[in-house]
Amino acid sequence: MRLESDCNHDYLLIRNGPRPDSPLMNKYCGTSVPMPILSQSNALWIEFYSDNSNEDQGFVLRLEAVYEGEVVELYL
Repeated sequence: MRLESDCNHDYLLIRNGPRPDSPLMNKYCGTSVPMPILSQSNALWIEFYSDNSNEDQGFVLRLEAVYEGEVVELYL
């Protein structure tokens, strides 16, 4: 992940649910790769914000659907 380090310009929000008002799981910025994020349901709200002040590589998102401990689908 390559976003602004201070979370004021570029960031990624992950919410536990299907809507923009679902509970916030975390707000990500900077260059650190976060630990795996596990939802408590079958939906996540993923929101990217950029103020367009800089252009850079952005981020890569990898999604896996897991059933009974086994990866059943992979999205890249």
